[in-house]
Amino acid sequence: MKKYILLIFLLVLAVSVSGCTNFLNQNPDQQRIADAETYAKDINASTYNGNGFSFFYPNNWQNYTEPDWLATIGDPNDTSTYIYVDNHKLQSNETVKGLLENAVTEISADKNRNITIVSWENLTVNNNPYEIVVVKEKTVEGQLQYMQAWFERNGTAYLLGGVTTPEKFPSMNETFNMFIYSFKFE
Repeated sequence: MKKYILLIFLLVLAVSVSGCTNFLNQNPDQQRIADAETYAKDINASTYNGNGFSFFYPNNWQNYTEPDWLATIGDPNDTSTYIYVDNHKLQSNETVKGLLENAVTEISADKNRNITIVSWENLTVNNNPYEIVVVKEKTVEGQLQYMQAWFERNGTAYLLGGVTTPEKFPSMNETFNMFIYSFKFE
C-alpha cells in the first residue's frame, strides 16, 4: 500500500512540475486580456467607446482629433506619447502581413526616416491573429519607438499603435499592452 501512495505522490509531483496543471498558461490569449483588465483597474483607466469599438486608456489622457485615424488619445503633458486606431480596406489580393511588410519597405526607402524593427511576433487576441511589431524610428524631428498590432476583420486591416520616445517606451509598455489587449468591437 505504501508503494502505491509513493507512486501516486511521484506521479502527481511529475505532472505538477511538467506544467500540465497550470491552467492560466493554457490560454495565453485569455491571460493577456485578464492582465489588461487588471492593469486598467490598477490605474483607474478610462474606456473609449466610439466608431464601433472600445478600449482602455489612462484616465488623464485626452482624446485628440486626427482626421486620418479612427481614434487618437494621448498624454497631454507629452505630445510624443499617444495611442491610435487606424484601418485600411483590404483588396482581394492583400493580407495584413503583406500590408505590414509593404509599409516597412516604404518607410525603409524614405531617406528622412531610419527604422529598426525591435521585435515582430504573431499572437492571437480575442481569436484574431495579430502581427505585433515594435519599431524604433529616427526622423528629422527626433526618435520614436512604437508598438503596433495589425489584424484583419471582415476584409479590413486594423492598426492599433502606441507611440512614445525610446526612453519612455519601457515604462509605457504595459499601457500599450492594456490598449491592445482590451480592444474589442462592439
